[in-house]
Amino acid sequence: MGGPTSPGRLGVARRGIDELPDHASVQSSIPAAAGWAYAPRVADLRVIITASDYFRTLEFYGDVLGLPIHESWDDPDGRGTLFRAAGGMIEVFEANAHHPAHRPVGVRLGIEVDDAQALHDRVVQQGVAIVEAIDDRPWGHRSFTIDDPDGLPLTFFHVLR
Repeated sequence: MGGPTSPGRLGVARRGIDELPDHASVQSSIPAAAGWAYAPRVADLRVIITASDYFRTLEFYGDVLGLPIHESWDDPDGRGTLFRAAGGMIEVFEANAHHPAHRPVGVRLGIEVDDAQALHDRVVQQGVAIVEAIDDRPWGHRSFTIDDPDGLPLTFFHVLR
C-alpha cells in the first residue's frame, strides 16, 4: 500500500484520526465499494481481555497507559472494567470459570494516539518493556509496541505529517 492517504483494499483512503469523515459516511461507502448486499450497523467495538491478574491489568491500562475508566462492576458472576480507547472500549474481565484466561495468539491492537513519542517516554519511565522500538515506519507512522500483562501486543502510533 502507499502512503498515509493512499486508497486501501476497499478503495477507502487511509487517513489520520483527525482527517476521518463522520463514521456514517465511511460505513455507508464500504459495503458499496466491496459489493456487499448487507453490512451490519456497528454501534460499538470492544476488545475483551480476560486477565489472569485482574488488578495488575487494571493498573496497566489505567495508571500506566492512562486510559479513562468508563464503567466498573463487581457482580456475583464476576467483575470487570471498561476502559475508553478512542471510539471503542477495552473490556477487562477477571479470569473465572465463565471467562477463562487465554494467552493471545496472532492478534495485536493498533491504537492511534496524538503523540506516540510522549506515550513511549511515559511507559519507559514506568518500567514497561518495549517489544518493538519507536521508529518512523515507511508507511507514514511513528510507532512502538509493548505487551500488556497477559502478553497482548499493543502497537501505539501517530500519523507522520
